[in-house]
Amino acid sequence: MDYPQAFVSIVVFCIYIFVGVPVWWNTTKVYRASLPNEKINVLQNASIKLHIRLNIQSSVYEESELKEVAAIVSAESINDQVIWSVNVAIAQTNAREKYCEQYENSSELTYNIFIDQDHLNKKFIKIYCQTTLSVIISLSEKISSSNLGQIVRETIDDLTRNSYFLSNKSSLSYNNPMPPSSGYHITFTLAVSNPGDFLPFWDIEVSINNYLKPMLQKFNFLGPFKVSSQILYYVDLGVNPFVGNDSFYFRESKLPQLINPIESRLASYVNTDPILNFVIYVPPKKYSPLHIRKSKNSKVGKISSFYSPRWGGIAIYNPTKVNEQIITRDYMGVFIEQFKLLVGIKSYFTDNNEIFSRVNLLIEKTFENIRTCLSTISSLSKLLDKIANIVIKDEIKELVDVAVLNVERSISFLRVGDIENAHLTSKEAFRCSEKAFYDSSLLALLYFPDDQKYAIYVPLFLPISLPVIMSFFRAVKSFFKYQKKDV
Repeated sequence: MDYPQAFVSIVVFCIYIFVGVPVWWNTTKVYRASLPNEKINVLQNASIKLHIRLNIQSSVYEESELKEVAAIVSAESINDQVIWSVNVAIAQTNAREKYCEQYENSSELTYNIFIDQDHLNKKFIKIYCQTTLSVIISLSEKISSSNLGQIVRETIDDLTRNSYFLSNKSSLSYNNPMPPSSGYHITFTLAVSNPGDFLPFWDIEVSINNYLKPMLQKFNFLGPFKVSSQILYYVDLGVNPFVGNDSFYFRESKLPQLINPIESRLASYVNTDPILNFVIYVPPKKYSPLHIRKSKNSKVGKISSFYSPRWGGIAIYNPTKVNEQIITRDYMGVFIEQFKLLVGIKSYFTDNNEIFSRVNLLIEKTFENIRTCLSTISSLSKLLDKIANIVIKDEIKELVDVAVLNVERSISFLRVGDIENAHLTSKEAFRCSEKAFYDSSLLALLYFPDDQKYAIYVPLFLPISLPVIMSFFRAVKSFFKYQKKDV
């Protein structure tokens, strides 16, 4: 190789190495926006505290005695995640009648306890107010401050214990309610086995407006809710019922087998929200009346029904005429109770007090959203660190940033007892975390293996690289050869 050719080969090699390779590297590298991994780790280990104000009033005890009660409550509460702020005051003798209306529901979570004395057969009774978070403890006789502190402490511990929001276990373990979601789709279905035998009709729209929607409005923080209805004909359960003395029946142990045949006929929706199915099943004439029993001779209720966690409920309707209107009011009551069980609305007290149930569920869902969000974005962060060739767009970073910010805000709201805003921000954090985790751009390259890169780049660069490298070494050898001759 002569001197000019050697010089050209060296120049081409330098251009190839110092220009071509950097250009190729920068134009083919995977763009990865940085995620707030440090903040995620800090939040994972953060202690979430809930601030609760407690007002104690009494027309029987002195202020010094009430302060002793407050000290017992603050020192011996079973929940270490609660920060209690206890205030005591002396009330008027006749304040009991107006006590439930005395306190308005404020932005800060506040429980109010009023202690008075009355002529009772029991040592004491507890009356839960229907409009405010207030409890009246009525004593048959005045007791010591330590014993009263024990009663008050047990009262507030029941309020926090029953909500399951402060346990280390997720609330999903309780009765298997629906997982966290930004909304729910509720579907009512009238499933008629044989329209030739019975062809009932229903006023489902009226029942939804009169009974379901008022209840959904009270728990609107779980929504939004989408409600629809449909009628299906020729629905075959595929399971023959047992023959009883005067009716047919399904055993409770066989009930899960009834869901699959009905589920295959239900309309499917392209929806990211969980679907709750509530079905009224009309059996054929040959299997009517049809009930659900524990055994052959066990009693049956007015409406035979059952529910399946995270799916919905089924109720059986036995018509007596070919064309008969279903009293959906009765069935709507059954479905509403099933809905409460499915989403985790539990009745905490014998009088079915809804305001306490709403507050407890609100707190429970807030903690649930925070835990689920942190688990999701933590898993996403670990996944993206492990698989380096996944593109992380700026949109993903923004969603994760918003999720982290709302988790921080939700924790801050909990620390001041603002559970309404705490839930709103936790719900937004959950929504953003789910949207980021299931983004299509991440899933597109999730299973793109590294060996496919070599299969692409080796045939592309090997034919180019070998001649350039060989030419470079020949040029260097010739270059030194010419230098020796000159010497």
